[in-house]
Amino acid sequence: MENLYEKLMHYSLGLLSKRAYTVQGIEDKLIIKARKFRDSSEEDAGEIIAKVIVRLKELSYLDDLNYAKRFVEERSRFRPRGRFGLTQELLKKGISKDILEQFWTSSDGECFDELSLAIEL
Repeated sequence: MENLYEKLMHYSLGLLSKRAYTVQGIEDKLIIKARKFRDSSEEDAGEIIAKVIVRLKELSYLDDLNYAKRFVEERSRFRPRGRFGLTQELLKKGISKDILEQFWTSSDGECFDELSLAIEL
């Protein structure tokens, strides 16, 4: 029988094979999934979830900065929003303010042009 770490890692990889997630998004999903397994205590599950997330980051499957970049690119094409609206959406998805600040000051964030979006609308 698989242990909880293997089950949660397998579950995470399945989720990430379908779409990108933030660290917070995956953590929320793993908490729900871990509760379904009766053989694990609450403390053990929290530690194991943390280990799964660390491993996913090591493998570059979870990267909030990259997620923010892709999210802004997609939203700019399909549902344009200003910088404030995009920041609020990303905060709701669990992206930290530090990562958002890092994104907006990077070359990727600086290329975001609100004026051209406003003109198109």
